[in-house]
Amino acid sequence: MGFIRAVIAKGASIIARKKQNQKNHAKKTDRISELPDLVIYHILLLLPTIDVFKMNLLSKNWRRVWASFPLVLNFRPELAFGIENHNQLKLMQFVEYVLSRIQIARLNTFRLMINYNYFGDNASIDRCLSFVAESNVERLDLVLSYYPLPQTILHAKSLRVLKLVMLGLKAFGSITLPSLKTLSLKFVKLDNETIYNLISSCPSLEDLDLDRCLGLSNLRVSNPNLKSLQLRNFCPLQIEIEAMNLQSFV
Repeated sequence: MGFIRAVIAKGASIIARKKQNQKNHAKKTDRISELPDLVIYHILLLLPTIDVFKMNLLSKNWRRVWASFPLVLNFRPELAFGIENHNQLKLMQFVEYVLSRIQIARLNTFRLMINYNYFGDNASIDRCLSFVAESNVERLDLVLSYYPLPQTILHAKSLRVLKLVMLGLKAFGSITLPSLKTLSLKFVKLDNETIYNLISSCPSLEDLDLDRCLGLSNLRVSNPNLKSLQLRNFCPLQIEIEAMNLQSFV
């Protein structure tokens, strides 16, 4: 009987040590989850959104952190499915999937780089950008192969930073961007009247960057709060500036 008890006690000890080793191994392999929430959040900010979703599947703690802070969504084909033409549609489908699962009030930054010409689905892009415009987004970065910018973007009252590359911009009617402080347009197709109305309709605008925009012949800049103007153009451009607080013109 004593021998049997000894064997049982030894077996229990071995099992206990094995469980403790497993716990210690789990702690060692998941040390990154023990980082402060703010540090984890800043790590997530550096990752493409598709990788953030993968991390959320692996770690409950990371998922909790991602759900607790303002959302930064970063969609670029080379960081997701690849730059091949057929992968542009996959990326757009993933964008719609993500937007359907987030809380609208938490979206802070939205970045999208896609060539819509390869799948021609205007409706999906319009749906996504309309959703973003209505979600209190503060920063919007778009590269869309001369896609016509939806008018809803020009009425995003919470927008503070707008950066557009290779889009078509035509303003129909009023523009309402009361919070916009930084506007950057690169290779954007627009006309003299549109850019004038856009600049004049941003009462908080401080930084304006126009880089080789297409369709301009006479640039009129009228904004009392503008502090910085950067201008690069393909050809000579007639310029009229009315900005009493302008500090830098390059």
